[in-house]
Amino acid sequence: MAMEETYTLTCKFKDTENKTRSIEVNNPTANLTNDKILDFMNHVIDSNVLVLNELDPNLKFAKIDGAYLTTKTVEDITLV
Repeated sequence: MAMEETYTLTCKFKDTENKTRSIEVNNPTANLTNDKILDFMNHVIDSNVLVLNELDPNLKFAKIDGAYLTTKTVEDITLV
């Protein structure tokens, strides 16, 4: 049986209405550091690169609310 590990980085933000928003990054780079995660999250806030609601342009990511990394192991089962 072959096994494969996959990773998901979840970045949590608060928007300008103080609602929690998340961005998930599947299989981030292997050399991921806290500084790189913070840089990415700050870039999301500072650049307004992501639109939360086209009808409300003032709704934006406002602050960092945390991040976590999830590991999932997938096992391929060979059936005879």
